[in-house]
Order: sequence, then structure tokens, then C-alpha cells
Amino acid sequence: MATALSILLACALSAAPYRAKDGAWSAEAPAGWETLVDTEPEPSVSFIGPLEPGLRRRTGIICAFYAKDHPDTPTPESFRRAMSTTAPIFELRAKAGKPLRVAGVRATRFSTSRLVNVPDTKMISRDVRSIDDFVIVPVDGGFYALQLSASEAHYPKVKPAFERFLKTFSLGKPKERLK
Repeated sequence: MATALSILLACALSAAPYRAKDGAWSAEAPAGWETLVDTEPEPSVSFIGPLEPGLRRRTGIICAFYAKDHPDTPTPESFRRAMSTTAPIFELRAKAGKPLRVAGVRATRFSTSRLVNVPDTKMISRDVRSIDDFVIVPVDGGFYALQLSASEAHYPKVKPAFERFLKTFSLGKPKERLK
């Protein structure tokens, strides 16, 4: 019988191609993870993994587009500031941006670490350190925010899936950018 951890690892290590409906981007997402497409408050696609072992929390990889006219975060810098100060955060730790190339574009990477209250499998709440790893990819008309969110204990296990997502992320020619 497979354990939750082995299922999580198997899903994180295998990948399936995904292409945005508007053709704006594509990447390899973890195979077997649930895909949620949303248009509000900004166009996004979330890849949601199985429950993390021992917790009622799911790991996620998110790709969201923020237009230049976004009311709260119209620039990559305003997004980074917002993600580094979002409430409620207890004992927030933010690491400064690191430059890298994603889809042939100069991107910026930063991460936040915070304590969040999460129920365990027995529904007993406890504080768990959450890591959010962000990569900002500027494009015409705005930027993409690519994000991995996982508990500190499971982050190293699913980080390879996010690295694969980043490595295979490519920009297409959207028929029409969602707004």
C-alpha cells in the first residue's frame, strides 16, 4: 500500500504538459495534480497536489497573470512588496530577489516563509512553517507570478516539480489576453 508521502513524491516527480487555454503560456505540471483555472481576481491556473502527509494542507504551483493596470499589484516590485507583507503572517521571513532566466526572459525569484495555522489529520490545529517560492516573469502588458507553496517539511520534496515547471515554462502568442 502506497503511503501519502510516496504518492506525493511520485506525483511531484512525473509531469504532464499543460497549455493555457488562451495560448499565452505552457509548462510541464506535476502529473496527477488537480488543475483549477480562475479568472478573478486575476487570471490564474493552480496545480493542486494531494494532502501533505500528516496535514490537511495541499501543496500548490500557481501561474497568475497580473496586468499593468491591476489595482493592487501593477508592477513586479509592488507584487513582491505585497507578498512580503501579506497578513496574517507570524514571524515572516522574506528573501530578496535573485535574477534568473525563465522562458528566455530575465525573471526575479524571491521567497517568503511564515507560520500558518493548519489542522493535522486529526483536525488538531498547529503552527506550520509555510514556504512560498515566487518567480516573476515580465511580459508585454504585465507579468506572470509563478509560485510554489508548501510546508517547510515538504518543500524540498516538491521543489523539483517547481523547478521542472520553471524550466519548461514557455511563452506563447495568446489569441487574447484574459483581463
